[in-house]
Amino acid sequence: MYHEQLLQIFDRVSRTGKTASPFEQVLVYALASLDSPNDPDFAEMFNDPEMAEIRKLVGWAMQPSKSNEDGSVAVMSYHKSLVAEAAGDRGGSIAASRILLRHLNKAEYPETWANSHLKIGTAMAVLSGGSKESLPEIVHHLRQCLLVFSEDEHPDRCCLAHYNLAVAFSSDNWDDDWDSSVGTTDRATDALDHGRKALALVERGVKGVDRLRLADIVTKILVLKNQETKKIEPLVESISILESLMNSPDVRRLNSSGKKRMQEQIDALRDAQKYLQDLQQSD
Repeated sequence: MYHEQLLQIFDRVSRTGKTASPFEQVLVYALASLDSPNDPDFAEMFNDPEMAEIRKLVGWAMQPSKSNEDGSVAVMSYHKSLVAEAAGDRGGSIAASRILLRHLNKAEYPETWANSHLKIGTAMAVLSGGSKESLPEIVHHLRQCLLVFSEDEHPDRCCLAHYNLAVAFSSDNWDDDWDSSVGTTDRATDALDHGRKALALVERGVKGVDRLRLADIVTKILVLKNQETKKIEPLVESISILESLMNSPDVRRLNSSGKKRMQEQIDALRDAQKYLQDLQQSD
C-alpha cells in the first residue's frame, strides 16, 4: 500500500511536473539525485545529514526487492508525521512517528530516528499533561533522542529535550515505586541536571522553551539543596539564574507584581547567602 502511494507521487509529478507539497518536491529531488549523484545542486541540498537520510530512505524504498515496502512505509510515515505536525495534530504525529521507528534503526538513520523520538516525547508531554501513566514513556523517548543529538550540532533540539525532561522529572505525578533508571540518583537530581543544561542553551540564544518555568524548576531544587546541605553554592547559582532572567526579554511576560515577587526572591536569597557567609566567618 505505502509503496504504491509513493510510486503514485513519483508518477504524478513526472507527468504533471507539479508537486503538491514541499515534501513531495524533496522526494522527487531525492529520487533524481540518486540518478545524478555528482550534480552540484543536489550535492548542496543533501549535504545536510537529515536530508541525506531522506535520500537514503527514498533509495531504499525504490529498490526492486521485497524489502522496499519497509522503505516505502518509512518514507510515507515520515511524510504523515510532517503533515500532522504542520496541522497541529500531535496525536497523528505520534502515531506516524511510532510507525516510522518500527521501520528504521539508529545506526543507519540516526537523525531521523532521534527526531522521531523527540517528536513523540514532546507531543506526549503536551497531550498527556504529564500524566502518571505517560511520564516513563516521555522520559524514554527524550533520553533516546539525546543519544544522537549534541548541543553543538543540534542546540534547539537538545534544549527542547532537556526542557521537557526537566519538566517531567520535576512532576509530582510519578508513582513512588518508579525508579528513574538504573544507576542514577533521585528525580530531583535529574530535573536539576536537565534544567541546567536547558538554561545554558537558552543563555546561548536558543529559543522555543519556557525560561520562566525552567528557572522556577531549577531554583526550587537548588533552594532545597541549600536547606539540606547548608552550602552557599546553591544560593549563588539561584541568584545568578534569577538575575539573568530579570535582565532578559523573557521577564516581559511577568506583570509588575510578578517582577516584584521575583526581586523579593532574589533579595531573600542574598540575605540567606550573607547569613551563611557570616556563620562561616564566625567559625
